[in-house]
Amino acid sequence: TLFISQDLWDIVEDGYEEQEISKAGKETQEKQQTYKENKKKDAKALFLIQQGVSKNLFPRLLPATTSKQAWEILKIEFKGSEKVISIKLQSLWREFDNLLMKDTESIQVFFTKVSGIVNQIKCYGDTIPDKKIVEKTLRSLPPKYDHVAAAIEESKDLSTLSLHELIGSLEAHEKRINRSTEQSVEQAFQSKVNSKEKEDKQKGGQFQKSQNGRNKNFGRRNYNKGGNSFNNQQQGSSLNHQEGSNSSNNQQGSSNSNNQNGRSSIQCYGIISVQTKGGIPKLVYDVLYVPNLAQNLLSVGQLLQRGFLVKFEDDYCVISDKKNNTLVAKIKMTANKVFPLLMTSKENLALEAEKVDGSLLWHLRYGHLNQRSLQLLHQKSMVVGLPSIHSEKEICEGCIFGKFHRLPFSQSSWRAKAPLELVHADICGPTRTPSFNNKRYFILFVDDFSRMMWVYFLEQKSEAFSVFKQFKAFGENQSGHNLKVLRTDRGGEFTSNEFSEYCKSNGIKRELTARYTPQQNGVAERRNRTIVEMARSMLKAKSLPNTFWAEAIHTAVFILNRSPTKAVKDKTPFEAWHRFKPKVDFFKIFGCTAYAHIPSQKREKFDEKGEKYIFVGYSDQSKAYRLIDPRTKSLVISRDVIFDELKAWKWENYDIEVPRFFEEPDSSHSEETQFLQSPIPSAGTADPSSPDSTPRLNARTRSLADIYESCDLALSALEPQKFEEAVKENIWQDAMDEEIRVIKKNRTWELVDRPKSKDIIGLKWVYKTKFNEDGSIQKHKARLVAKGYSQQPGIDFNETFAPVVRMETIRTVLALAAQLKTKVYQLDVKSAFLNGELEEEVYVEQPQGYVEKGREDKVYRLRKALYGLKQAPRAWNNKIDHYFQQNGFTRSLSEPSLYLKKEGTHDFLILCLYVDDLIYTSTNPRMAEVFKKNMMKEYEMTDLGTMRYFLGIQVQQSDEGIFISQGKYAENLLKKFNMLKSKPMDTPMAINLKLTSNDGAPKFDASIYKSVVGSLIYLTNTRPDIVHAVSVVSRFMSDPSNHHFAAVKRILRYIQGTKGYGIRYTQEKKAHLVGYTDSDWAGAIDDRKSTSGHVFFLGSKVISWSSKKQSTVALSTTEAEYISATSAACEAVWIRRILADLRQEQNTPTKLYCDNMSTIAMTKNPVFHSRSKHIELRHHFIRKLVEDGEIELKFCGTDEQIADVFTKALPREKFYYFRERLNVAGQMH
Repeated sequence: TLFISQDLWDIVEDGYEEQEISKAGKETQEKQQTYKENKKKDAKALFLIQQGVSKNLFPRLLPATTSKQAWEILKIEFKGSEKVISIKLQSLWREFDNLLMKDTESIQVFFTKVSGIVNQIKCYGDTIPDKKIVEKTLRSLPPKYDHVAAAIEESKDLSTLSLHELIGSLEAHEKRINRSTEQSVEQAFQSKVNSKEKEDKQKGGQFQKSQNGRNKNFGRRNYNKGGNSFNNQQQGSSLNHQEGSNSSNNQQGSSNSNNQNGRSSIQCYGIISVQTKGGIPKLVYDVLYVPNLAQNLLSVGQLLQRGFLVKFEDDYCVISDKKNNTLVAKIKMTANKVFPLLMTSKENLALEAEKVDGSLLWHLRYGHLNQRSLQLLHQKSMVVGLPSIHSEKEICEGCIFGKFHRLPFSQSSWRAKAPLELVHADICGPTRTPSFNNKRYFILFVDDFSRMMWVYFLEQKSEAFSVFKQFKAFGENQSGHNLKVLRTDRGGEFTSNEFSEYCKSNGIKRELTARYTPQQNGVAERRNRTIVEMARSMLKAKSLPNTFWAEAIHTAVFILNRSPTKAVKDKTPFEAWHRFKPKVDFFKIFGCTAYAHIPSQKREKFDEKGEKYIFVGYSDQSKAYRLIDPRTKSLVISRDVIFDELKAWKWENYDIEVPRFFEEPDSSHSEETQFLQSPIPSAGTADPSSPDSTPRLNARTRSLADIYESCDLALSALEPQKFEEAVKENIWQDAMDEEIRVIKKNRTWELVDRPKSKDIIGLKWVYKTKFNEDGSIQKHKARLVAKGYSQQPGIDFNETFAPVVRMETIRTVLALAAQLKTKVYQLDVKSAFLNGELEEEVYVEQPQGYVEKGREDKVYRLRKALYGLKQAPRAWNNKIDHYFQQNGFTRSLSEPSLYLKKEGTHDFLILCLYVDDLIYTSTNPRMAEVFKKNMMKEYEMTDLGTMRYFLGIQVQQSDEGIFISQGKYAENLLKKFNMLKSKPMDTPMAINLKLTSNDGAPKFDASIYKSVVGSLIYLTNTRPDIVHAVSVVSRFMSDPSNHHFAAVKRILRYIQGTKGYGIRYTQEKKAHLVGYTDSDWAGAIDDRKSTSGHVFFLGSKVISWSSKKQSTVALSTTEAEYISATSAACEAVWIRRILADLRQEQNTPTKLYCDNMSTIAMTKNPVFHSRSKHIELRHHFIRKLVEDGEIELKFCGTDEQIADVFTKALPREKFYYFRERLNVAGQMH
């Protein structure tokens, strides 16, 4: 069927003639075209065959080069040879002849079996007439269908009777037989009760043995209300063997039991005790309490599931415990054929933890709607399926955290008289966290007449226009009315020329609010706020992370459309729009645990038949529920679902951020809700807007001016993603103008004719808001970026590498500045890459928004580099390096981004280059001032003054010295991963903690783990005290477990208590370079490798450190220490050369302290051949350094070995001591 639908069957069955098409054009054009089409069809058919087979069968198809060959292989594989086909047909005919319908089988099941055999026979080439199938079916029926079969044979012509007619007749008779059987069984086995009073006086009960399994006393359990303890000591109980209900929609108030009076509701479930023969009570769990049931019924099925054995023999029912083979009860059958069993409830074991009031349950199901509105829904019969709601003064924590607002403005008196006569619209966002589908905004449309709402989710505001057109088409088609008036605010998404022209052409009147007057669009503003509050309450109640915000918003809109509103009297918005009452009996608590059935097509025979999900709302396209698997982030739509409404997803393996939706919504001034939000103090029933509201709870009441100011600030800080968004904001338009001005001033390009033989590179605008160290906005930057990914190496570019200064060098310069008592300054080159001279011939398109009129077909040839070009960093570095060296600077050979300029015998200026950031200090203030003036004359620069903030590092300079830290970065890190309120730890790592790859713990999300550890690695730039702990956890980035993440969280908790810590640099009398080296031995469990650690000081100022696992396995502690000492010696040589370039020559050997005497001896005396002959040659480099007098290894005791903190976890007192020696402490005062 697939091949026929794709017009490929002829190719698969007959193939095509393969021929070589001559390039000289001997064949006709028509034949050539036909051959190409056939070849294309054949390739498509072969692809479909290869995709459709299993992975085990796929290798057998590899030799096939055409679809026909592949099809022949499949035919042989599944049909076999003629002899095999003959054998299979014989087997199938035998199976057909022997097939009989069982008494317990339904007609439909039996017909499926018959059809299956018949279809297989036909597939193997045999024909079987319908008459034969009809006759076989009638012959195979069980005796209870004899009269039916006889009637069909007498009244019908079997030669013309179709199979479907036969099955239809048989199914009709089957229903009559079943109905008759059910009635007789009920009459024979159902207990009859005359009155409740009579039942109360009885001690015993009845035993009923249900034969058809259709009673539902102990059906699917309803957890809606549990925990009421009960004592039925006055009543007896009877054993009743019954099977569970197939219904998955039992609600509170609906029946889960059958009795003569009809259906009764289950009020709770609990535990009862059964008196055994020896007088010892035995507990029976999950007993359902049904007050209207005439007698107690004990399910045999439940007893069997709980591990009990039930036997009926010699007029006795014997119940025993299979676990310990003990007798529980032996009950004699009474004269009326029942087995009475004494039962009592155990009050103190009733499940109080499961007790949930019905009103509270529906409050949760209805998205935390207030009790008065729920009562109104029931009293006015506005929905179907909602039970009576009692007003309860219970505190709902989700509501407390999710709702808070002020008094309303006065409301407008005019209302629409028909659907779509007036529609209110508003956009809310952006969210801090994107949804699962990467959405950050939602747009809401509210019909003024019915108050019906529709919500759409957006990635960008610019999508509002296309979504509006979708809504207009949908609303007008559904209602039969045309949209007449649209009321919105003056956001750019609603006031674009495209939007306005569309409304004009469709006769839609626009009503726009005045600037800073969101109250004029009060309906949409209020609805947005109400939706956000409801969504927040639902998320808080189930502790769901922020990524679920869109699902919560969608569900909130769904619920509110079925909730009362003062704007529509005695109706819900749903009824006012659709003109019929909505059903709500299928409502469930948002965020609860749900179990969905797995279709048989998606599982193997012994796979699980259900899967665990989180319930996140209701489907708009079908009568089904929306479920999310947070482990795979996949959305499932299913109707076959079982809910555990009181159970939330266990998030122990996930780091959950408290649900906080919006940075600052565009519609940030909405307030009052039209729903009766009690017991939360609110404005109650009024429709109008309130002056200030944010979607977050805020205990401090802010003035209206504060709200507007913060909203403006948030909007100005929002970075547009597209040019169409940026061009609507003056701040970004100005930033783009500035970028173009700088490009033209630098003579970066020239407009030329479009070359035919050259690739033209596209351009893109990128927008970035730069902040100061206190979080305030520094500037808005628009960058014109070339789409360099389209460049080809060797054609469009050659060299691309450009060096940047290392962090160790920056710390060395800062330590030296503290020692020399000099100030450190910072300059920023504006659009640095635009200054780089290009060697290659590169062409780019004209930038969007700045295309010259009348010259649209022309392109720019670049003289200088643009951001985004592969060679741009290299070109800029060559340019600035050339300038420095021409102006008397000397480039360090050990650090290519470090420069020194000398003046006289003592004065000098040190310069560090990090792309477009220049950090410099000088022993002569005049030199620094002259350098700044020259740089600002040569390039467009931003003078940042004394160095305060660089790459996330805060620098505090004072008379006492220099203090560097990443306090703001650490705080943001803790905030990002919700650890700001965590309990601080004394040390970053537990003593003797041994992490391994195969710890057996559940796996943790690798992307989250990498994000946290990557952030911690950057934090080590100013925090040597956490280096070892971070180094250890970083070894498990590829496949982390919960144990690994527990170690990461401990580091975060340590940072929580020390987030303001950093490194202090102060002036000293002497500042010689000194180092410490240490190693553990075989500390890594997985490969038994050791960890090297070293640290270097300039005087007492720490400038370099490392904690790294060794690349080879050391056979002894001496060898591990020797390898670590060599690594430290290499670092020492590099630092010595840096200091020499900075005129701080180390005239004496650098002392390197080690706590292993054997290691020291090995560096001095090569006679230890037996111990060192296997050590890799490169590790003996330290001997040469010792001989040359550059390094001197000195012994120090373990208690003074500072590098110990880089190789292992230490006790608190020792860790504190070494941390103090590292000069890691709080901020200077």
